[in-house]
Amino acid sequence: MFAIERFVGIGCYVVALLCCCHFVKKTPSLKKVKKILNIYLLILIIMAYFYVPYTTMDLYRIQIEVKRWVSSYSLTDIFGQCLRSSTPGWLIYGYFLGLTRLEGLLPACTALIVYHNIFSVIISTAEYENTYGSKLSDLLFYIMSIGEIYILAIGNIRTAIGLSIVAVCFVNETYHKSNFFKDIPLYLIAASFHQAALIMCAARILIVLVDPIIENGKIPVWNLIALTVILAFFAAKPQVILRFLNSATGKAINYLSKNYYDYFWERLIGVLNIIVVLVAMLQIRKLKSKRKLKETFWFCALIVLLIVLFGNEFAIFRRLSVLLSIIAIPIIGSLLVEDDLCVLKFGGRCFSFQKILNFNSWIVLLLECVRGDLCGYKFFQL
Repeated sequence: MFAIERFVGIGCYVVALLCCCHFVKKTPSLKKVKKILNIYLLILIIMAYFYVPYTTMDLYRIQIEVKRWVSSYSLTDIFGQCLRSSTPGWLIYGYFLGLTRLEGLLPACTALIVYHNIFSVIISTAEYENTYGSKLSDLLFYIMSIGEIYILAIGNIRTAIGLSIVAVCFVNETYHKSNFFKDIPLYLIAASFHQAALIMCAARILIVLVDPIIENGKIPVWNLIALTVILAFFAAKPQVILRFLNSATGKAINYLSKNYYDYFWERLIGVLNIIVVLVAMLQIRKLKSKRKLKETFWFCALIVLLIVLFGNEFAIFRRLSVLLSIIAIPIIGSLLVEDDLCVLKFGGRCFSFQKILNFNSWIVLLLECVRGDLCGYKFFQL
């Protein structure tokens, strides 16, 4: 069904990806790489704007829902809904974009936010590791070969925005030593889009507050203040917290108890990417910068644990595997610069992590194009 439309759509995605990777590989200047990524981002946004979702896609239902909001609710009504909703950020985002009457703006703006965040993570990693040329190109190819992320961004909207914000905040805090407390507004915005992002924000807060206590055996002043504020908020506004928790746990129970859809090929793609991340995590001890990656390692380990515990539900598996692939970018970028690091020996030959990553990325891209979520992408319909 829609063979020609899908062939053209997938072809445009793959050609744009390969061209961008080629130019990044040939560009020794990180400043020029940023310009190339900006052009690539613009192409992704345009493709998202003209995306034509199938009737079973989330975006199709979301666009109908947003139209209903615009036709039925005033601005005052929407703010009233926000006070009663566990995802107020999504309500405001969807409503204001819906006011334009341009359906393509919703996936286009989401592609802008999500891939701006992902490219920020890549650039941060490249700057810290002094990565450029073929290694930076391979890092870009790794994340963009996962076409599921693109379809999640332009088709699912809420999850992609929330998780990408969590990822970019995390990398800024671990690589650029950005103050976690300054990023709290961004974490709140992420949590206001989807319960999955809310859970990841809570996990991140837990790591930040507990890690210094475990490492140094004492509670830093800022952590003590943060804990006090959180406990005070619990005491003052217990109904707000309970509403969020009830909504999140209720949906989680529904996911785990009901027979929701599953898709073998996307599970296979997710498993392949998880294996690559696990291989990368096991190699951290061989790196000189392993202390810098400690927080990244434990955050990835937490996500893997959640996948093991709740990954039987496809929707949870899908979201967590996507987040893991993004969060692991700094680890993968660090390993790419280690030319003499032998990861696998087979038949008397030594295979570097770069070769393993490239092989996996090509397999993932091929699967995405023929059987994965990406194979459903089209931007016109005959």
